[in-house]
Amino acid sequence: MAVFAGNIAIKPFTTPVLRRFGFRTVLLVNGLITVVTFGLLGLLTAGAPLVLALAALFISGVCRSMSFSAYNTIGFADIEPAQTSAANALASTVQQLTMGMGVAVGALALRMADPVVSLVGLHGSAAPYHVAFFLLGLLPLAAVAETVAMRPDAGSVVTGARAGRSAAAVPAPADRARD
Repeated sequence: MAVFAGNIAIKPFTTPVLRRFGFRTVLLVNGLITVVTFGLLGLLTAGAPLVLALAALFISGVCRSMSFSAYNTIGFADIEPAQTSAANALASTVQQLTMGMGVAVGALALRMADPVVSLVGLHGSAAPYHVAFFLLGLLPLAAVAETVAMRPDAGSVVTGARAGRSAAAVPAPADRARD
């Protein structure tokens, strides 16, 4: 429930955050926080304080929601109106494919954790899960590396930001259309 609470709690702030800081900055910071969150989840044990577990799960939900919204929005930033229908169909297909792949990658990480557990001498039935969370934490690092290569003004057509200026100082696209 904490994941979903974080997911919903960030929704009203997603657009203002993206407008203020831009896609590149938001995705970089969010990606790094996601890596840390996976690490925290990998360190949790049955004896961990409940508030720590809930905080890590809540932050995980915030990060997932922000990533989902940001990537889905920037994916349509440069699409011409005539291509929107085809782009939407492709995005929906890719989203379904990646959800299925997520389950497979999670299972693979858990399977890969077994030899690591033996190698480093961890014990207990939860040990493979701890290692799997650390392995899964490597995936957001790949997204961070890709985000570093983004132009600083990536998605500015959506946020209203221009290179070198804060998005907050630039009117939103709808506001500019009225001017």
